[in-house]
Amino acid sequence: MKSKLFLFLFILFTLPALAQYQFKWSGSFTVPALDTINNRFPTPVAFTIEWNELNHFMIGIYKDNYIDAPINISGKSNLDGRNVSVQHPTLGTMNLTSSTSTASNGKVSVSISTQTNIFNILANMASLSNSSFCSTGFGFLSGYCGTYAGSNFEMEDGNNLCNLVTFQPLLIEILPNTDVNVVTNGNRQKIGSIPLDPLSGTMSISTHHCGAIPDTVLDPAHCQTETLQGEFSQVSDQHVFNGSFKIVDENNGSTCIYNLSLNQKVL
Repeated sequence: MKSKLFLFLFILFTLPALAQYQFKWSGSFTVPALDTINNRFPTPVAFTIEWNELNHFMIGIYKDNYIDAPINISGKSNLDGRNVSVQHPTLGTMNLTSSTSTASNGKVSVSISTQTNIFNILANMASLSNSSFCSTGFGFLSGYCGTYAGSNFEMEDGNNLCNLVTFQPLLIEILPNTDVNVVTNGNRQKIGSIPLDPLSGTMSISTHHCGAIPDTVLDPAHCQTETLQGEFSQVSDQHVFNGSFKIVDENNGSTCIYNLSLNQKVL
């Protein structure tokens, strides 16, 4: 167990050395000329953050036009957004926070707090899909890892047993370790993994589950088959998924099916 933990930490904290990253923010903010920082910021601070994510941990680098070398950064991501901490040599501790709800058209609202100021900016965002971090074992789907969100609607639920999209849209997550999750109303379920080095974007994966399923009133004494199937593709520079998510009660055949049309989210 200790050796596995050491290996995980070694991989996670040496990710910046890979020099290739999954995600990127870039933007600028102006710091008032204050005596406490010796008037060192007369012009906007133009910054870039690049990072990789593994199990919702963010590891990467921060750069701006006032420092000579990149600063290693760490942070966390969740369904609401991301939070990054930077130890800046002049500004001290900086916290950058984004909100999932504000991400659109290559932009995201980012709140930057320092020891003396708070800045709210609209930053550029990008998915660095050529990153090798999501290529090994991904085959055709190299660069497709991340969160997918968009439109989804209920196609079948004759017995009104499922409420998967009542409060929040259904999301798909593809992790760098090839695991695939379905997220419903904040509840995360692993459905399976991407087949090793797939030759196309077509995917059909299933999991066998016994017991209660969040956001359903399916009989917890029964077992169910959950299936995610469809096709990943690229439209212009956007990775998309079109398909369905289905739950079938193995005891009585009760079925819930949701149609999915999702885009890769970059926050």
